[in-house]
Amino acid sequence: MMPYGQACQLYTTCKMCMKNKYALEFPRHVEIRNTRWAKGFYCRECHNGDGEQWIDLFDYPYNYDSTLLLGKTIKVRGRRKKGWFQYYLTIKRAKQLVQEGAASIVHPGLIHLLYNKKELRRLIIEGNHFICFYCGEYGDTIDHIIPKSKGGLTTPKNCVCACLQCNQLKNDLTLAEFLERHKMTNVT
Repeated sequence: MMPYGQACQLYTTCKMCMKNKYALEFPRHVEIRNTRWAKGFYCRECHNGDGEQWIDLFDYPYNYDSTLLLGKTIKVRGRRKKGWFQYYLTIKRAKQLVQEGAASIVHPGLIHLLYNKKELRRLIIEGNHFICFYCGEYGDTIDHIIPKSKGGLTTPKNCVCACLQCNQLKNDLTLAEFLERHKMTNVT
């Protein structure tokens, strides 16, 4: 027998508290109308923060175990120079952000980005002591090991310090492709 309200269009399951509730208890996002995100995924209690299930591990507010994320979409919050922003990601991308050390889990439907662009750039360049990952010369740009065009994210594990010349030569090649091409040009 099917659980109460599961087959009915008038009832929806909240992605945070996992309870079946009447559809009118889910607020619609007016500012993102006519998109797939316009339908609410969280009931009013969870959306307002009343029903948030915080995950505490050793009294820390964040967790880094990506298996704790639930649902099809995850809310991502981050900070800018002036205030906060938020958007939604697929579960696959959210897990990738957590595993690569760019975000932490607040509760099963929300992750926080740990770095803004400026902080991440400084962390990578100063962490590598301004030395290019590819040629060993002075580097002042960041490069994605797995290019963004091939599914790479801007995370501490996927970015390295690079000089401008190596960054432009690598373009959107993977690390293996770049090293293979770089070997062939050095031989001739």
